[in-house]
Amino acid sequence: MLALIVALFVAAGTVPVAGDTVLPVVVSPRVGFEIGQVEQKRFHLFPGVEGLSSAVFYRAPDSSYSVSIQTTYAHPARSFPVSADQFVRIGRYIDNFEQVVPELAALPEGRQMYFDLWQGLGRELDSSESALHAAAPESRWAGRVVDGLSGAACGLGIGGAVGAISATEFVSTRHDSVLKYGCLGGEDYWYHYSVDIYDLNRGTYAAVASPGLAAGAGAGYLLGRAHDRRSLAVAKARRGIADYDFFGDPITELEVRKRMVASNRIGWTILGTLSGWIVGTGAGLIATSITRGIMFKPNKWDTIIVRNDGFSLDIPLIALSLGGAVRGAWLGYRRGNQADWRNAVALLKQERLKVYP
Repeated sequence: MLALIVALFVAAGTVPVAGDTVLPVVVSPRVGFEIGQVEQKRFHLFPGVEGLSSAVFYRAPDSSYSVSIQTTYAHPARSFPVSADQFVRIGRYIDNFEQVVPELAALPEGRQMYFDLWQGLGRELDSSESALHAAAPESRWAGRVVDGLSGAACGLGIGGAVGAISATEFVSTRHDSVLKYGCLGGEDYWYHYSVDIYDLNRGTYAAVASPGLAAGAGAGYLLGRAHDRRSLAVAKARRGIADYDFFGDPITELEVRKRMVASNRIGWTILGTLSGWIVGTGAGLIATSITRGIMFKPNKWDTIIVRNDGFSLDIPLIALSLGGAVRGAWLGYRRGNQADWRNAVALLKQERLKVYP
C-alpha cells in the first residue's frame, strides 16, 4: 500500500493524446465524464468547493488538461488548469479510494498530501479550516456566576477574619485552679490558671466583613465577565464549528454534543469539588485560627482565651470552604468537559474515515 501512495503522489509523466479538439475525458471509470454532488461526497472530491453542480475534465490538443467546475451559486462555470501529473494522481486516488484514504490518514503529513492533490482546483481552503477548534464552548453567564460566588466567599472569609480581629473586645478575666492528682504515688498539687473572656462587637464586625463581601463579589463578577467576553469572542470566531475532519469538512458543535459522554465531566467534577473543598478548608482554618487567637499565643502559657459568638468566628471557615468547593467543582467540570469534547471530536474524525466500496 505504501508503494501505491508513493505512486499516487509521484509525477506520472506525459500522457499521450490524440486528436486536435478539446474533448471531455474520464479521470476514473468510477465517476464517469461528469462528476456531480454524489461523486463529490462519496470520494471527497474538490475540497473547499461548495454547492458543486458538476465538474468535467477536458483534454486539449497540446496534451494539457483542465477541469470545468459549475456551482449552484456562480455562473458561468469556471475552468482551472490541471497538469498531466495531477490528472493521473486524481484518477489513482479515486480508483483506490478505499485503500488510499486510511493509509494517508495514518501518515503525519497525510492530510496535507490530500489537500495538495487538489491544489488550484476550485477554491483554496481558508486558513481557519486547518486550525483546531478542540476547546468546548462555555455558557455566556457561567464565568460571572462562578467567579462572583467564589469572589464573594473569598471576600467574606477575609473580611470576616479581619472583622473578628477588629471587633474583639475584652470583657473580663477570672482566675481559677484545679487539683491535679499525682501519678504513681506522686504528690497532689493545685494548678492555677486564668481565663480571659472576649466578645465581639457585631456592629464593628459587620462594618468590616460587609465591604469584604461586596469587594470580593464585585471583583469576582468583573473577572467572570471578562472571561465570558473572551469565550463569546472565541465562539463567534468558531461559527458553531468544533473542528474539521481529514477531508476539510466541518464538524459542527451539535454533532459533537450528540457524541459526548459525561464520564470525564463526572469524574473531574467530583475530584475538583473535593480538591477545592480541601484547599478552601485549609485557608478557612488558618483564618479562623487567627481570629480565635490560636496562632497568637497568650502572654502566659497558663492563660486560656474564651471568645463568645463562635458562629461569627467560624464564618471564614464556612465561607472559604464553600467557595473552594464551588470553584473546584467548576474547574473540574471545565476540564472534564474539554476532555469529553476532544474525545467526541476524535470519534467523529474516525467515523468519517470509514470509507465503503
